[in-house]
Amino acid sequence: MVDAGCGPGYLVALIAKSFPHLQVIGIDIAKEMVEAATRNVSTLSLKERVRFQQGDIHKLPFEDNAVDFVVSTLSLHHWSNPKEALHEIHRVLKPGGQFLVFDLRRDCRRFFYWLLGFGQAFVMPAALRDINEPTGSILSSYTPGEAEAFLSGIPLQKWRIKPGAAWMFIWGRKG
Repeated sequence: MVDAGCGPGYLVALIAKSFPHLQVIGIDIAKEMVEAATRNVSTLSLKERVRFQQGDIHKLPFEDNAVDFVVSTLSLHHWSNPKEALHEIHRVLKPGGQFLVFDLRRDCRRFFYWLLGFGQAFVMPAALRDINEPTGSILSSYTPGEAEAFLSGIPLQKWRIKPGAAWMFIWGRKG
């Protein structure tokens, strides 16, 4: 399994602890995140099944048909070319392999924008406020309709988008 955009590795660790038979690879474009993720799981006795490496979602460091499952959380809005990235995920998946992408959605209800703005102004650390987060992430995210357009033309056996109040799940299976 691959976590694309793994950040500090918390999801990788959780998945590896929950599924003891699974080999998990965390990929992140930022060298600093790969280093942090490696440190964060170093004390969890997962060294034989977990590794982290630097890589770009637009050019994953795997051969064709090599991966059973790809997950990505809260990074879709950072991808410079989502359609190209989804093609790349398709390329590395084995036949029957699946992916799950979770991200915010820009067309969420106004109440959620208000709630985020309130949290950003009064709860978030100054370092996040200074870079306009988390509001910046939601403003740069995509709508379910845009996600559907990204999926068009990718030869998936099956896919679906499940929108939530302020987020969406994008799931697909390679034929």
